[in-house]
Amino acid sequence: MTVGKMIELISGKAGVLEGECKYGTAFGGDPVDEMGKLLLKHGYSFDGKDLLMSGITGEMIPCFVFSGPVFY
Repeated sequence: MTVGKMIELISGKAGVLEGECKYGTAFGGDPVDEMGKLLLKHGYSFDGKDLLMSGITGEMIPCFVFSGPVFY
């Protein structure tokens, strides 16, 4: 995974929560700090990492997972 993909994940998640299109690339676009603040505003972690729950057992996975929407 490249740094650009990680920025896209954070910007994509922030955009979904705000109902807006966010531009997240390593070459420009919306500042990562601003996207982190939007994530905090909606109850997520600043860096895009979340606690996930196992779909099989219902237990919380004992680590943070970097997640977000990505366009391929």
